[in-house]
Parts: sequence; structure tokens; C-alpha cells
Amino acid sequence: MKRVNEVFGIFSSNVTTPICPVCSDWDYNNPDRPAWTKCTLEKVFASHDKQSRAYPDSAENCNDYSVPENRAITELTHVRPVRQTFDWLVVAIKVSFWHIALGRWFKYQFVSYLRTFGINEYVRENCYKSAKSLRVELNKLGSEAEKRTKLIEFLDAENLVNENVLPEIWLVGCELHRFVETPMHLLFSGITSDLVNFMFSMMTKASRKSKFEDEFSPIMSKASSLKLEWLKPGDLPAKQWASENYIAMARLLPFAFGFYCNRFDPYRAPNQLIFNDDSFANEN
Repeated sequence: MKRVNEVFGIFSSNVTTPICPVCSDWDYNNPDRPAWTKCTLEKVFASHDKQSRAYPDSAENCNDYSVPENRAITELTHVRPVRQTFDWLVVAIKVSFWHIALGRWFKYQFVSYLRTFGINEYVRENCYKSAKSLRVELNKLGSEAEKRTKLIEFLDAENLVNENVLPEIWLVGCELHRFVETPMHLLFSGITSDLVNFMFSMMTKASRKSKFEDEFSPIMSKASSLKLEWLKPGDLPAKQWASENYIAMARLLPFAFGFYCNRFDPYRAPNQLIFNDDSFANEN
């Protein structure tokens, strides 16, 4: 455990159950748990510029469009995970479109809001351009009542598909979780990729990444030569990896961490091996 503490530098010795401050414990409903502090608006938008962190702080009466679950427009402090559904995403688009068409939000507020739903840039841009175009027409109308009536008519789901605001597949009646691309890209191109990058950043900080790649590459090549459908590792260093490469790395991560901790002693100088090349190579 002493070696793990040194390598990772993230566990506190004065707690019974160690809590990792990097990946947290995924309890987003308890204010006393680390995950709660990781889903604040400040943390969610921490890696982006100042304007993109400007979550909307004003809401217009959207008539029949209720605010999507856990995405209140005003007084929201935490962006907690929500299981995505197409209905949830459609409401998000309609609410956002409404505020842009009536000139209530700036674009960076519109983008910030839809990013919390996981809606990609292509859909966001189509929605924004259409809403801006409709705003010109609405401004030609006399009363607010006329504007709202026209806007409500425009926001019919089938019309939004025709206007290229909504992807048609959102309305076909199939549940979103049945699309294999969703977990594949989220889990492997997303979460597993972050874990791999975290592992490599730890090694880089200890000046051991290049040496690890040199030592571990033959093992990756050997695994690849087995031609297993469920194990298709990529080459090291990790560049242009696809989801299947990250799936393979997810299977190999426990071994890779074990290899690293056993091959390199954190108490020795960087690049100094615990074992000599011959002794390790002959181990079974």
C-alpha cells in the first residue's frame, strides 16, 4: 500500500475507506460526498473560456415546455447526471430555441445550456441558426402574442425535423439506450480514454512514460497477434486510437498498472528498474 500511495499520491492514510478525488465515488445526490463538489457549474465548465461558462440566469415563459429534469435554468448550482432520452433532448432544444428566437439569451448561454445535455455542436449550430433566422421574422410582427403564436407553431416537432433543427431519428420511437454508439463512445472513447490519459500523465510526471511504453509495447503486440475479437489493442504511444482500442486497454488496465508498479519502483530514480531485464523477462 505504501508503494500505491507513493505512485498515485491521492489516498489519505487517515480514512478507513480511501476516496479518490479524481474519479470520485459517483454519488451525485449527497452533498457530503466528493462527487457533489465535482458537478458544480464552475467545475463542469472549468476547462472552457469565461464566456462558455456563462450558464443562463434568466428564463422566459415557455408555455407548455417544462424545464427538463435536473436542468433548471435559474438558480442551478450543480449539473447532475441524467439518463438521456430523446424526449428529454427534444425539450432541451425547444426551450433553448425559444430563448434565442425571442432574443432572451446570448449564444454562449445557449451553448452552455445545451452542452449540459450532451448535445453535440452540429445539432446546436443548426438549432441556433434556425432560431436566429426566425427571430428576424418575429421582429416584423406587431404584438408579443403574435410572436408567441408563430413561435409555438414553428416548434412543432415534425416541423423542427423539416427545418433541420431536430435529427429525425430522435422521433422514430426507439429508445436512445438501444443505440450501441452511445455507450461505446461515452465509456471507451470518453471515460476509458480519460483513465488511460490519467495513467500516462502520472507516468510522465514521474519521468517514466517513455520507458513504460518501450517495456509494455511488446506485450501489446503479443496480445494483438492473438487476433481476438474482444481484444484489439492499439500501438503505443496512444495516437488515433478507436473505441475498440480503448476497449482492449480497459481489459488490460489492471495488468498495465500492475506491470508499472512492479517494473518501476517509485522510491528509486526515474527509469531505474526494480528487476534487471533478464529476470523480469523470464517470469511466467
